[in-house]
Parts: sequence; structure tokens; C-alpha cells
Amino acid sequence: FLFITGCASFQGKEFVNHPDIITQQTTEKPSVDYTIKYLGNARFNNLIPYTDETFEYHLNKNLAQSYLFSRYNVGIGGSDYHFTISMDTKQHFLTGIISALFCGVTLTVLPAYSRFDYNLAVDVSKGDKFIKRYQYDQYTSIWVEMFLLPLTPSHLPWDINKQAVDQMIQAFLYDFQKDELSKHRASQP
Repeated sequence: FLFITGCASFQGKEFVNHPDIITQQTTEKPSVDYTIKYLGNARFNNLIPYTDETFEYHLNKNLAQSYLFSRYNVGIGGSDYHFTISMDTKQHFLTGIISALFCGVTLTVLPAYSRFDYNLAVDVSKGDKFIKRYQYDQYTSIWVEMFLLPLTPSHLPWDINKQAVDQMIQAFLYDFQKDELSKHRASQP
């Protein structure tokens, strides 16, 4: 039965996609530096596929695709803006174990379920002045069941988790652009 069991993952909520706004190229681009504080549980890094390095990779990829900044780098100092980014991931481990036991006893007829919560907080500052805190929450759920085999290729847990984190980063970039970048462009000579 385990050989015909499917594993599919789903996002908890869909963020609004803003590709036309995020990818606007402008001539007046500020620079940004950032620090990352990843709070994931090291015991579950094989289950929650994010470390400081993988999160930084996704952040850099989204910063590059946004075309919002003249440059971006890790560190503090010398840039127009600084982002202090906190990323927290949690797994509902006990729920996963209990549901896996029921799933195994019923030969995968009843599903196993596990949930991963993602929390992203970004504190934005300009010079010594704190501007605003942006917060985003998302979760993904993983289901394992005999009848999910057809959904497995299109709902791989790793892919869905990456999409969830990318959507939170993109939502932040959109909100930051809407709130701050118009002010920055207006202040340029």
C-alpha cells in the first residue's frame, strides 16, 4: 500500500499576485542591505526545507526579479534602506505523528496530515529611522493517502513550500513599493 500512496502538499492561503507592479523598471532605484534571522527548528530541517542559506537564496531571487533596487546585499551600512528579516517556521509535529499512525493502521485509506507554519516579519529602516514592520503568515499542509497519487507530481511538498515563501516575499516587496518607493523617488533630485 505504501507504494501506491500519494503525498500532496497545499498552500493555506493564496496571496494576490502583482507581477505587473513588482516588475516595473524605474530609473530611480534605491539600494538595500539586509540581515536575516531564521528561527526554524534545526531538528526538523529535513522536513522544513529552509535554512539561512536557502531563505537568502529565495530572498535574493525575488529581489532580483523585482527590479526595485539598484543593488542589494547582506550586511548593514551604506544603503538607502535596511531590512531586518525574521523568518520563523514551525511544524505541528504531534498532529503529524498521530495522523501517520492512523494512516498506517488503515493501510493509507485514512490520510496522514502535517502542517507547516511560516511567519515572515520585515522591519524597514532608513538610516537610523525605523519606518515600518511588515508581517506575513502562511501555512502549507501535507497529506499522505492512497487516493492522492495522481496529485503528487503537481503538488510536491518542496515546491509548494518554496511557492509559499516566495509569495510572502513578493507580498512584502509589493507593499514596500506601494508604501515607500514612491516617497523615495519623489525625494530624488
